[in-house]
Amino acid sequence: MTSRRRQLDRLNGVLRLAKSRSRFYARVLPEGDALRLESPEDLERIPFTEERDLGLGIEEFLCVPPGDIARIVSLFTSGSTGRPKRVAFTEEDIRATVRYFSFGMRQMTGPGGRVMICLPGSSEYGVPHLLSLGVRDFGGEPVVYGAISDDGPAARFMADFRPDCIVGVPVQVLSLAVRYRREYGEPCLGTALLTTDYAAAGLKRRVSAALGCRVLNHYGSTEMGYGGALECAPGSGLHVRDADLYFEIVEPRSGAALPPGEEGELVFTTLSRGGMPLIRYRTGDCARFVREPCGCGGESMRISAPWRLRGSRVQLPGGRLTLQDLDEILFSSERVKDYSASRVMTSPGSAMLNLRVWSFGELGQCGAAALERRVRPALPCGADVRVEPAGAGEANPGLLGKRFLSQE
Repeated sequence: MTSRRRQLDRLNGVLRLAKSRSRFYARVLPEGDALRLESPEDLERIPFTEERDLGLGIEEFLCVPPGDIARIVSLFTSGSTGRPKRVAFTEEDIRATVRYFSFGMRQMTGPGGRVMICLPGSSEYGVPHLLSLGVRDFGGEPVVYGAISDDGPAARFMADFRPDCIVGVPVQVLSLAVRYRREYGEPCLGTALLTTDYAAAGLKRRVSAALGCRVLNHYGSTEMGYGGALECAPGSGLHVRDADLYFEIVEPRSGAALPPGEEGELVFTTLSRGGMPLIRYRTGDCARFVREPCGCGGESMRISAPWRLRGSRVQLPGGRLTLQDLDEILFSSERVKDYSASRVMTSPGSAMLNLRVWSFGELGQCGAAALERRVRPALPCGADVRVEPAGAGEANPGLLGKRFLSQE
């Protein structure tokens, strides 16, 4: 049986399950023969599941009795005052995540390998806990350090623990890497795995140079069961978790499917989740399918590193600027630790992009002017940029969660 046929069979199984057991999908999915997929193109007649739909409550989505649910996660959308999104998992759903984490982490280290997990969350079945279980599954030694709020103690811990692999938030790992290299020299580190946010090429290069290791990306979300796609050593895209997830790329406004190579919104369907399957769930993240063969020899579908559609674009006179664009420019500078960005309209036809920059060492007037010169060529006509150094002791955005652009 071909991989394509297997995927279709599993998609049809998910549709039948959800139609028969989920209140929500019983209402929205088509009836009879219209529910059966004969080709991937047939998915276009299946409605999307939107983020707002999860606010209806997990009881609308469950396909098992509530007593079979082992974990419920509540997610609050930034700026929302409505009901939180809630996602439920059975024990088997959780075991599937642990298996995926175990498989992925074996690409980073092996039995006896030490893994320093620098991610927030201390609850049972949270990401650090599940990642620890995955590492222990093959005989590795995980230690959960937690989110890096101060790079000094994190660097000392790293010097004492001497991990083979570190997993963390991109901006936080960059801060740790620079601090560690300055105070302790090059560590015996094999891999740094960056997750939870977009990691610019310049940021990855700087982490690699400071820690003397390869740097890989991971993409995932709570809705998809934490693990979604993982970059391999050649670095030519992220291999998707195709045993458990079916990915699509669609045009964000029309919802029409896009061919490989074109960038659009990432949509997924869970293939193995029994408790609360999600069908054609719109992530709000932007990516493209990578068509070129991968140097690792793997044949699974790959995507480019996703970035957020919402909260990561600012409208300027003459065009838009994305957080991804700014990341690629600013994190290529050895001085930049983190930044925040906001737009201020100075007149009907012009705007100022205000950048507040956290730096390694004092940025100063000359450093700020140099960054302005870096950014200015990327701005559309009618826009200018102003860089202001962040104040001493001021918490940078990367310590507080995912970063956003604001429009004042």
